[in-house]
Amino acid sequence: MLKNLLSSESNAEVIPLMNPDLEELADTLDTQRPQILFFAGHSHTEDGESIGRIVLSETETVTIEDLTSPAGSPALSRRGASG
Repeated sequence: MLKNLLSSESNAEVIPLMNPDLEELADTLDTQRPQILFFAGHSHTEDGESIGRIVLSETETVTIEDLTSPAGSPALSRRGASG
């Protein structure tokens, strides 16, 4: 529904990534350079941390800082963002 609405009401392009691994997310961010990133899924903040983590899989997470740092991709500093 959102994809149809955006396509008909603006020049926005919706590029869905269903359960991406870190490499697919990094490559997509590198090639598409999106202005908006919408995430729907699991996330958490670890005890004692004030930094939230977006959960990509049972073994891969990224932070908003990973996504917005000056290095900001190229491929999330070549896949160093997992944790």
